[in-house]
Amino acid sequence: MARLFYLLLTLIPGLLTAQSYQDTLLIDENFSDTSAFTDLSRLLVWGDNTEVESGFQYDSIEDSRGLTYQAIHMTPKAMEYAGYQPNTIRASQAVDFRFPTPISREADTLIIEFDALWDALNSPGWGESGRIVVTLLHDYPEAGIPFGAIDDLSAEAPFGRPAYNMRLRNTENTGAFQSGGLMLYGGGEDLEGEIEQAFGYWLPGFSSEAGGGTPGQGAPYPLSPTQKNEGLALASTTHWKHYTWVVAPERLSFYQRDALAPESDNELVMFMETPRSDQFEGLIVDQLNEAHGTAITEPPALYHWFEQIEALRLYFRGVDQAYLANLEVHHRFEGEPVAVRSPAPSPQLKVFPNPARSALYVEQPHPGVAAAPLQLFNNFGQAVWQGQLQQPVQRIDIGHLPPGLYYLRAGSDTQQIQKIIIQ
Repeated sequence: MARLFYLLLTLIPGLLTAQSYQDTLLIDENFSDTSAFTDLSRLLVWGDNTEVESGFQYDSIEDSRGLTYQAIHMTPKAMEYAGYQPNTIRASQAVDFRFPTPISREADTLIIEFDALWDALNSPGWGESGRIVVTLLHDYPEAGIPFGAIDDLSAEAPFGRPAYNMRLRNTENTGAFQSGGLMLYGGGEDLEGEIEQAFGYWLPGFSSEAGGGTPGQGAPYPLSPTQKNEGLALASTTHWKHYTWVVAPERLSFYQRDALAPESDNELVMFMETPRSDQFEGLIVDQLNEAHGTAITEPPALYHWFEQIEALRLYFRGVDQAYLANLEVHHRFEGEPVAVRSPAPSPQLKVFPNPARSALYVEQPHPGVAAAPLQLFNNFGQAVWQGQLQQPVQRIDIGHLPPGLYYLRAGSDTQQIQKIIIQ
């Protein structure tokens, strides 16, 4: 399976000889061994069952082209009882993957990839007939989730606390804000995020908007310009589609493409800026406004930057099937610098200011020598600017680039790579 972050390796040859990047495969799930995850549907007795029964099954699912994947999906009986009332499965049609150790978000990135296919599309737009929700939990119960926890509202966060979640809906609508995707931070009316409660029960598959609002009601916030794409359809009933959620320290980005297409066909669906909440409030507001094209004067409700991720939850909802296959989660983080053997290190470029906002200036280490090519790469290895180092001090306009981590390289020398922060 092609992976977005491999662009960094292929587009910046030799980078790892100057800076080490660790890549850990946290999850590689083809849903053939169900012992790899916690099945929340088995934590209660639901429907007309008299004993525990899973709400999931695992099958080889073929699309219209003959492409077949082993997938997880709800059982027909679970779909029949997939309500929010007593005697139903009560939003427990979810599975959890707990990471071996908490994942820091200080300078680390999680890449979550999967393929999905639907039996039908629905017109209302909320995805009630076939929704997939991917939730990252920053606080997972130390001893696991006990049987019957769904009925114990006196327990403190027995299903964990949500940090971020991405909702993928099977709507056939393609109008503004109706393309089927939505991203949220936290949830409920607690700064640490809350799983929803309703009708006297926990609903572990859900978290509301921060502040307690209903997700998807009206224009989402923070506003993402990509969410206004009126022709963007996310769900498919004819062919497997591949989805990639990149959770970087200060931005969450969601991509899609055909499952058989090359990674270069990735289409940005939406993004959400996530500036650190311990920053000065004005900096948070400025960063959100610059990224999303908004004009807010204070951070959104209960805004919080979550420092770690402990688990991933997949939730399925609806009367039409949603199939999910080939789940992979990679953890990429920067390691210690690796020494580069060289008899005489090249003079380092002088780059200023760093961090920068609108422009970078690069000073020639040896004025008068032949012009050297310059390349600026984003944190995913994509070249975002190319030019020549022709002047004693070369100006690079960066005002159009989103804030984040970048790399500037001069010529082909692996030592002539400098880390740049754009604010």
